[in-house]
Amino acid sequence: MEKAIFSNDTSLLKRNLGEYSRVYCGNEFCEQRIPSNAELERIYSFCEENGLGFTLVTPFVSEAGISRLEEIFSFLGEKTSDIELVFNDWGVYSLAAGKFRFCQLILGRLLNRQKRDPQILNVIARKGSCTLGTEIKEPDDEMLSHFRMSISNVPESKLFFERRHICRVELDNLVQGIHPGFSSVKCSLYYPWGYISLRRWCEENHFPLPCKHKCRDKVYLLENKSFMPRTLYRKGNAIFFKEDKLPESISYIDRLVHIPELII
Repeated sequence: MEKAIFSNDTSLLKRNLGEYSRVYCGNEFCEQRIPSNAELERIYSFCEENGLGFTLVTPFVSEAGISRLEEIFSFLGEKTSDIELVFNDWGVYSLAAGKFRFCQLILGRLLNRQKRDPQILNVIARKGSCTLGTEIKEPDDEMLSHFRMSISNVPESKLFFERRHICRVELDNLVQGIHPGFSSVKCSLYYPWGYISLRRWCEENHFPLPCKHKCRDKVYLLENKSFMPRTLYRKGNAIFFKEDKLPESISYIDRLVHIPELII
């Protein structure tokens, strides 16, 4: 099992040197937090000096974000070692697959079609019912399997990924568990922080004023134990859950990605 760490903090990476063989850096949720060339150079050099793999994670973006990523891809295209690119926007995929072919392409967790609502635990525990039209359906093995699936568990996705040269899919460590069966491609599992939802507008940034990155220092806890079985966390424009317990061995998961702190 390959072990990776997701962090943009080189001091944290130095403290954990020896535990991981790959570094994930970048941002999934906000184009305002795309690293600068200087930040990427610092992390890339750290990886090269210490024999670590390098994976760049990118967010969903506007046209301005695409322009910024073009600069980054040109910069990284000059590097000699293999680079992985996690994309969370099909426009970013088109840019990387068409104009820049310096990297291995990985489908990010914003596009993997997992069911992330922690209230699924209420349905599984029969604390509530799943209403389908006028029919009340009790939870069963088929429903549980559905709740645990991602796009990689759909047989038709195999040809889809092959044609687009997508070599891996990134997954959240769902509170209801991960589907143990077929997968069309190898997968990575992110833990302990999983994302639930996000939006383009951010409460920390009063658009159209310039972003001051206030989200770096603030995390809000959201709790309602009457119907939400887990505490939720809001940072910036995204909502997260935390799941520390890893699933038992699943054949198609060959990489664990540790997120030591929420990254926005």
